[in-house]
Amino acid sequence: MSQPTLLIIPGSFSPPALYKNLVDNLRSLGFETIVEPLQSAIRKESPPSSSMYDDASHFRNVITNLADQGKDIVLIPHSYGGIVANESAKGLLKSDRSKAGKTGGIVEIINISTLTPAVGQSGLDVAGKLGLDQFPVEGEYMVLEDEGCAKANYNDVPWEQALEMAKGHSDHSARSFRDKLTYAAYLDIPSSWVFCEQDVLLPPAFQRETIDLIEQRSGKKVRVFGIDAGHCVTSTRPKELAALIQKILSN
Repeated sequence: MSQPTLLIIPGSFSPPALYKNLVDNLRSLGFETIVEPLQSAIRKESPPSSSMYDDASHFRNVITNLADQGKDIVLIPHSYGGIVANESAKGLLKSDRSKAGKTGGIVEIINISTLTPAVGQSGLDVAGKLGLDQFPVEGEYMVLEDEGCAKANYNDVPWEQALEMAKGHSDHSARSFRDKLTYAAYLDIPSSWVFCEQDVLLPPAFQRETIDLIEQRSGKKVRVFGIDAGHCVTSTRPKELAALIQKILSN
């Protein structure tokens, strides 16, 4: 059986370049791995800023193209990418396409400490209590301050390295966090969870609540795999994370 194609869906404020080391490590393990940009993390010259639905539309096109090549696809969303992953998957699960006489499609989601709400909820609905509604806003975009970003996302590396990593982030469309989920792929396909044990941004208690929500709504067990890392494990532990993803896919 051939290995699936891995599609990484970035977190908010996060250009694809932040995932390069993870992509390289996954490719070295033999996985076709793709990372695509969030439209909401690209500052447009004129309004309106991109919505979560714009992000989902972009990834729907990517997924459709891969599926039309007969490829099985594993979505690997990080943080805010969890909302986009679910929204983009409607009608593109392998089981959906099979009913239509087509091959290929999404077979699994591997969440990396994601925002994954119930249908009808937005990112802010589930994460506002964590203070994620307090980002400074300039026009239609939320902006990050380097020191705050370093503390929240890179608490698992030395401070100077954390500050340098924080500089790689972009602005992010504020409206995208208000857009509500209309489809939950986790109801219909297996989900795994990379549990970031040092995560400050989405703390362990929040991650457990989200896992519980997925299990209660879907009636399916979420496979949980712990890693001793902070929120941006994708940047700080790329080799270890790639090995863990390989382990998840081999089980």
